[in-house]
Amino acid sequence: MDTTTGSHPSTPVDGPAHRSAGASIDRFTRRSPRPGHPYRREDHHTTALTHALVAAGRGYAVIPLTRAKLPAVASPHHADQATAPCRGACGQLGHGIHDATADPLAVRRLFAAAPWATAYGIACGVPPYHLIGIDLDTKHGADGLTALRLLAEEHHVALPPTVTVRTPSGGHHLYFSGPPSPPVPNSAGRLAPGIDIRGTGGYLVGPGSHTSRGAYTLTPGTPEPQPPPHPPYSTS
Repeated sequence: MDTTTGSHPSTPVDGPAHRSAGASIDRFTRRSPRPGHPYRREDHHTTALTHALVAAGRGYAVIPLTRAKLPAVASPHHADQATAPCRGACGQLGHGIHDATADPLAVRRLFAAAPWATAYGIACGVPPYHLIGIDLDTKHGADGLTALRLLAEEHHVALPPTVTVRTPSGGHHLYFSGPPSPPVPNSAGRLAPGIDIRGTGGYLVGPGSHTSRGAYTLTPGTPEPQPPPHPPYSTS
């Protein structure tokens, strides 16, 4: 299961993987190595930065990630004994999702501080989309896509086409626009096995990212996240 918390986009999921559950955008810049010329780490870094800048240009707040899908800029407060965690008020980089920004110069600064970053995260729950990510997993016997379809049928709703990203494991991330309030919480497997929710304080690994498990790719289709017809992300 893709357990990244905290997630788009640069706007590219592919294929028929359930278009009603989300086809996405095809305007993302794509870079492919020539045959016989595998990517180097620097290539992954440059590609992630390029895609992150495209996403930022569409209003998405982004942060650089490591190959392990963790925030790439180290915290400046490891030695601090403060009881209240800093969320960026100190003005330094290294505050995880609180560093997320759509400002292109700030994005470049973040990536320059983490030249090992080969991926990027898209913050959920922030303007303009107040993104809600539905992470449909396929590992460990789970089938998130089928589980979501069954939930939709049970509640008599149709899942609208929306931005969809294919994950290295064969799963999918669906991007929905959410309400400004109340905040949608993060959850893992609460709706059904194989379905995780990325809400406020979470992020999704953006398309064009390369992690230790492989690449995240955008499927052609809808250019912006669509509102869900009925809160499939509800955890009540």
